[in-house]
Amino acid sequence: MKQTNPYGIRIKERSQPVKPVSIPLASEDGSRLVKTAAKRVIARHKKVIKALADR
Repeated sequence: MKQTNPYGIRIKERSQPVKPVSIPLASEDGSRLVKTAAKRVIARHKKVIKALADR
C-alpha cells in the first residue's frame, strides 16, 4: 500500500521488520559503521529532509 502525503512524498510499508544490532562505538570500526550508516540514511531520505526544511 503506497500513500502520498500532502508534501508529495510516497510512503511505503516495510516488507520485513528491521532488527536492531548492537554496535560497539568504542572501536574505530564501530564509529566508521555509524558514520557510513548516517551518510546512507541522509542520502536515501534527501528529498524528505529537504521537504521538512522547506516547510
